[in-house]
Amino acid sequence: MKRKYLFFAALILAVLACIGAPSVIHAQEPLILGFPSFLSATELHKRFGPLAEHLGRELGRPVKILNEGDYEAHMYRIKKGKVDIAFLGPAAYIAYTKKFGKVPLLAVYETDGKKTFRGFIVVNKASTITKLSQLRGKNFAFGDAKSTMGHILPRYIMMRSGIEVKHLGRHEFLGNHENIALGVLSGKFDAGAVREDIYNTYSKEGLNVLAISEPMPDHLFVARPGLQYKTVSKVTKILVSLKDTEDGRKILRSMQKNLTALIAGSDKDYDSLREIIDYLAKAGVKL
Repeated sequence: MKRKYLFFAALILAVLACIGAPSVIHAQEPLILGFPSFLSATELHKRFGPLAEHLGRELGRPVKILNEGDYEAHMYRIKKGKVDIAFLGPAAYIAYTKKFGKVPLLAVYETDGKKTFRGFIVVNKASTITKLSQLRGKNFAFGDAKSTMGHILPRYIMMRSGIEVKHLGRHEFLGNHENIALGVLSGKFDAGAVREDIYNTYSKEGLNVLAISEPMPDHLFVARPGLQYKTVSKVTKILVSLKDTEDGRKILRSMQKNLTALIAGSDKDYDSLREIIDYLAKAGVKL
């Protein structure tokens, strides 16, 4: 009788294990944290690796970083569900929502206690260029064509001052902001457009400010369409709570030195940038 009882108990446990197995396997499937290649792979993993590890611990499942391709390819990966959590610049977010519709907004960057940031048009300190009109015939370095601070805002600032790319001697898209700063410092380019934090990093190396943009909504994390609401809600909670602990604040500083928090945001925050993008589109600028 005892042997029979043990047999049935073992059978029940085996059945329960089989029933539970798919959910265990599913729990181990990694969430993909996706980025465009706006930084080198080494630098991007250095900055965002701690965030991926923290998300994995809190969610109880692996979180894998994927960074490849430009902003356009990154947007299609989000749409096709090939990334679960995606990092976007403001302009890329607007382009995505215009093309594919709204996505769950997880959290927005807060830098130096503000949820807006600025872009800088910079020159070498040794340069004789002191105003935008002097960019005629000069060589200019942009970032990615869909970058807010690397292309869209500097194009807008220059156009409002009567300078179009056809007036430049030469212009190139260098992909990331570090390349732009180094290109201007080396003398390969007379001027370039960088984010505020990149200017702050390289100003002591010899950069001067030629123009500053108006404040714009900052970078953000979104979820892919169709990601479970429970997961979206939990990821949002994890991101916005980073500021509440010292370990969390270390993760924020790893992502960007002046990043003070990830905060709740709204699609409406990006309306002012939408107006600038519409202005450029009407002027024939292809983004």
